[in-house]
Amino acid sequence: MDHTAGVHQVSCMMFCSFKQDIEQGFANGIPTLEVIDILVKSYKSSDIYQMAQKEVAQICKQGGGALEENNRQSGFFTQCHVLTRRSFTNMSRDLGYYWLRLGIYISLSIVLGSVFSHIGVDNGTIQVRNMNT
Repeated sequence: MDHTAGVHQVSCMMFCSFKQDIEQGFANGIPTLEVIDILVKSYKSSDIYQMAQKEVAQICKQGGGALEENNRQSGFFTQCHVLTRRSFTNMSRDLGYYWLRLGIYISLSIVLGSVFSHIGVDNGTIQVRNMNT
């Protein structure tokens, strides 16, 4: 028997088995909702669930009950600080993005600088600009 023929047979058997698993579902034909129900019941009867419930009850006793909603908004400077820090964190993770933004900012500075260069700041130039508008 040829070696490649054996490999072909094994791969065909694996593919056919995999195809059959997909068609039947990985839970041997049990409906999805029933599988979810089994998993939920299994979790609720586990020790982890019991420990989590005890910790939640303990936190509620310490904090005085359910969590209260805070309707107060953060200040402008706090929001700016958080957003700036988040932006720098994201830029430091992707150096290509950092250099692209830096290049765009430099280009924008040059363009705006050239637009407003040599406009003059003495009284005569200011009055001429006011007359033209």
